[in-house]
Amino acid sequence: MGALVGRLADDARAYADAEANFYRTLAAKRLGEARVGLVLGGVAALLALAAAIALIVGLVLALATLVGPGAATLIVVLITAAIAAGLGLARLSPACRHVQGRTMTSARRRRDRPKPNARGACAAVCHV
Repeated sequence: MGALVGRLADDARAYADAEANFYRTLAAKRLGEARVGLVLGGVAALLALAAAIALIVGLVLALATLVGPGAATLIVVLITAAIAAGLGLARLSPACRHVQGRTMTSARRRRDRPKPNARGACAAVCHV
């Protein structure tokens, strides 16, 4: 009987080790796949940022021929700042406040419910 219990303990330990190795291998594989996606996403974000900078510099250069370099820079900076502020304020608008504090679990629970009427410009972003 004692030998049987000892064998059971050895088998349980071997099973636990095999499970741990399996999940360790699975995690390493998924991390490798995610790493590739993160690197590609980072490169895409950097290229998009470079394109935006090139567009802004191009706008300054184009406007500089019409109003001078100082005024062109001021115009482009003010327009860009206004766009950034508008995007930031859109996140704080009453139409988007329903999303704040929502957890992913509660969002998943609401996924199958019929969607209410669109509430402002936030409807496309918040999926309400």
